[in-house]
Amino acid sequence: MRYPRCFAIFLGLLGLLVAGCAGTRPARELSRETLSQVVEYEQQVREASRLLQAYYRRVLKDVGDDYKSMERNVERASRGVVADDAVDQLIADGYSAKRFRDYLTDVAQVTASERARYATLRGKLIAAENQAIKDVTVEESALKVTRSKLEFLQREPSLRDRADQIAPLLEAAIKALRKAKPTTGGGS
Repeated sequence: MRYPRCFAIFLGLLGLLVAGCAGTRPARELSRETLSQVVEYEQQVREASRLLQAYYRRVLKDVGDDYKSMERNVERASRGVVADDAVDQLIADGYSAKRFRDYLTDVAQVTASERARYATLRGKLIAAENQAIKDVTVEESALKVTRSKLEFLQREPSLRDRADQIAPLLEAAIKALRKAKPTTGGGS
């Protein structure tokens, strides 16, 4: 009995197996090169994240300080000017309790408007900070996954890894051998 077809299949599978194992070396070498670049980029992203967070903390503090300064100095000065103008106007027009109440209402509205504007600005800065940090965090996570995969790719395959690669090929060869009918070599 001869198995020429099955033998040819077996030799083909053996050739694929040998080529497949040898073909992982360039992938491991490339993953080593790429891994160093990914690790470097990951460090740069972490540094950018740290700087970004420091920037937003500083900006929010500065905006808060500026607002407090404006509130102390500008509002007081504005109120003083407006109060002087209001007193001059009240004297010119004749004092009345209603005009004085209107003046106080106007000052309260202007102050509330400025505070609302500040709160809106601060809210926008906080939202921008949160979005920027979220974007950097997503990028850090993606780099971490990439680094993990590259670390896996660069390691030498174990005997178990190679056996797992060979198993489907051997199963296919065995299946093909069982299906093949032996040919007889006898002629009449």
